[in-house]
Amino acid sequence: MGTIIFIILINLHMNILPKEKVAIEAFGTIERMEGDTAHYLASGFVCLKPNIVLTCLHVVKDIDSLYYHPGSHRKNYLLTKKATFAPLDLAVLELPEGIKITPLKLTDNEKISVGDTIDYLGYDRPTTESNEHVTLTGKQSKLISIDRNYLYFEGYCHTGYSGAPILNMESKVIGMISAGKVLSKEENFMQVKCSRLDLDVVSKYIKD
Repeated sequence: MGTIIFIILINLHMNILPKEKVAIEAFGTIERMEGDTAHYLASGFVCLKPNIVLTCLHVVKDIDSLYYHPGSHRKNYLLTKKATFAPLDLAVLELPEGIKITPLKLTDNEKISVGDTIDYLGYDRPTTESNEHVTLTGKQSKLISIDRNYLYFEGYCHTGYSGAPILNMESKVIGMISAGKVLSKEENFMQVKCSRLDLDVVSKYIKD
């Protein structure tokens, strides 16, 4: 189960295929600022609307000043908390007026089954908290279990992957990485728990 999409550094030119470029433009990091220094917290992604960012509630619930760094941009944008939903570990955040990023699409009641192939993106947490060391990777796996609120797969993962999107083979979001149980510490191989997301679930939290 190797890397199949890309391994790149943030803030470098991104020479990738059109399919992955859509995800990169919508995918980024959730950060807090101390002076001029950004401290990486987790992953996040623009979804459904050009100014809506989704990430994990457990990452942001105790932090007031949050910023979003899109993979396709060179600056951070202040976020405001719009809504939360604890059963799915979901936080809905909003970008400033005028900031518009092409969003990822959500599945609309499409069938999801054990054994389905999924793509997932994630930012590996660096040894320091400087963004210049954060590496974005894309990988593929298969769903091994599904329940009412969560999807599960096994694969390489990292603490910094919290809030990262899970995509079906049509590049639509079906979930978001929430937590992981380490199976092999040396390889960061985990059983990964993902919040189930679809159009019906998310749209109710982003109404104006």
